[in-house]
Amino acid sequence: MNVCQEQTDYRFEDAPNKVRPSINLKRQNNDTRFVWGLLQEYGLSYYGVIRDWTAVFGHGGTFVVLHHFVDEKPMWALYGKDSDIHYRHLSMGGGLEDLIETIAEAGYRITIPEQAYVDAILHEMTGPYNWHYESPVHKLVLKARGERHSFAIEVFGDDMPFPPYGVKEPLPWPPLKIIDNGIQLDLFDAAPFVVETSVVEPIRGERMGIAGSVNEALERETDEAIARVFRECELVVVPASGGKDSSVIMQKCLRYKQENPDCKTELVIVSADVLTENPLLAAHVHRLKEAVDSMGIGVQFIIVEPAITDTYMVTVFGRGYATPSANFRWCVDRLKVTPGRKALEQFVTEGKRVCQLLGLREPESTARAASIDKHYADEFYGNHVVKGILTAAPIRRWSATDTITYLMRNDVPWKDTYDYGNSHLIHLYGSAMSGGGLEECPIGASILSENEAVRSCTGKAARMGCWSCTIISDDTSLRNQMELHEEIRPLYEMRQYFKAGQDIRYCAYSGYKRDNRNRPRFEPGFGNWTLDFRTILLQKMADLNIPLRDEEVDEIFCQVQKRELTEGLPVTDRFRNVLRSFYSTDPLFMADMYDPILNPDGMIDRRSSDDAAAIDRVLAMIDAGQIVPYWASEREQ
Repeated sequence: MNVCQEQTDYRFEDAPNKVRPSINLKRQNNDTRFVWGLLQEYGLSYYGVIRDWTAVFGHGGTFVVLHHFVDEKPMWALYGKDSDIHYRHLSMGGGLEDLIETIAEAGYRITIPEQAYVDAILHEMTGPYNWHYESPVHKLVLKARGERHSFAIEVFGDDMPFPPYGVKEPLPWPPLKIIDNGIQLDLFDAAPFVVETSVVEPIRGERMGIAGSVNEALERETDEAIARVFRECELVVVPASGGKDSSVIMQKCLRYKQENPDCKTELVIVSADVLTENPLLAAHVHRLKEAVDSMGIGVQFIIVEPAITDTYMVTVFGRGYATPSANFRWCVDRLKVTPGRKALEQFVTEGKRVCQLLGLREPESTARAASIDKHYADEFYGNHVVKGILTAAPIRRWSATDTITYLMRNDVPWKDTYDYGNSHLIHLYGSAMSGGGLEECPIGASILSENEAVRSCTGKAARMGCWSCTIISDDTSLRNQMELHEEIRPLYEMRQYFKAGQDIRYCAYSGYKRDNRNRPRFEPGFGNWTLDFRTILLQKMADLNIPLRDEEVDEIFCQVQKRELTEGLPVTDRFRNVLRSFYSTDPLFMADMYDPILNPDGMIDRRSSDDAAAIDRVLAMIDAGQIVPYWASEREQ
């Protein structure tokens, strides 16, 4: 199917990228060697391997990508349901149907999942024409299941100007020798490629315990630092994540205000609800707000949220961003830093001295210690990235054991309406830990520099933050908590799907990077997550009963509409239907929000819960004979 020629507004232009293919798979076996030998026999060129297990091949403008699973079972559910289409029913060009047939004859079970490419073919064959299924980056995904080796196959077009996933030039094929009934892959004779690597600074690990008390001199130093800030500033801001470090700062500041009722300095506590927070921690923060409000000492406790356009779910499902990774941590700025800074900016008034107290600790990690030292040096105050705000770090020399010990050995400053003796917070940490230290994902993490927020998500230890966090390899805190809290289990399962989607082998990426600075343009690269893959994830969320807010569903629809033409998204009925299922009230009818003629402004007109309640009331009145519907009166006439 030659979609690219029909969409003349789309441009494909070569551009630099950081993808450097390696020379071979991480590990080959006779099964992978056999399949590679078939591709060579069919005349395909070899472009190298990316991310250890993905090999790219091509012939003319057609490119074939093999995503290998060697001696491991893939999560087949992440490819979606199998369709009823047989690979022989699709014209792939270049004799690829015969190649697939040969692979099937070798013992692999070949199936084709439901996908936009297949929908487009069926619409072409049966009509009527549906422009929503057009795409300049259509790809066909097939699954090949074997006993010791399974792989996914991607076929990209028949006139693509350059290969997918950022690879550039063909490499020499390795010499393949057939021995007996198998294929022996010799070592590559080609010169080795230089693979770019990054050096990660080792983390200074912490272990968390409970001592008899916090060091007296250390605690006195902290109390004096807090008292100094309240004496010298007119407004003190405490960012509170609900974790141990920020809780120490918050409680000490509240205690100071209690013990110094004549202090005129204002105290404001700012927390963030990112809407994908660990529900146990989120509930804890909201209970903390209620407790602080009940103290009656004039302390504001503000909970900020990200803008609807920047929420985690809208960014993933509407914009198509892959979930956050170590190299792409878009979540920190969108979900916490920006909302937190907007809250801080309102406190910066002319002539008012404002200081933010941070729960930063040098023993937490080597990187954190260096950052704190660079920011403060020998000075007491530092400067915030928000102009006009000072910073201070009164527990900078405390260890994790110090913070837990303080919380364990001291009562909370409010009445015992909630978390008496910090028991609930200690329980949260206890249920989340399985040896080693535990980090938190703080709202105030970006104070020292623009990169500090990114450094705070190291992924090296258990942590408490978003249940959807995929920067870490496995969320041990979430996994441990679900043993005691069953409501955590579906979130942990969904988090595993989000994490798996980062693996290129699940065909989640479009394969071409989109650049809309001038007009729709595609460059070499991985690209965003496809709408097919987002549909699969949405269905998983629906199956696990994980909700989306109505306003998020609205915004996801709007974001997809904005990108349908510029990014060449093939918007399927499957996507529309599964997203629509998340509305709290069935819309009954929705205008075609993707139609530039019938609905050019993208407004969403749907039935709300108020509408549903009104309709139910009218129907009840009709049943009771209190009113006569117009159709009944028309029949009488």
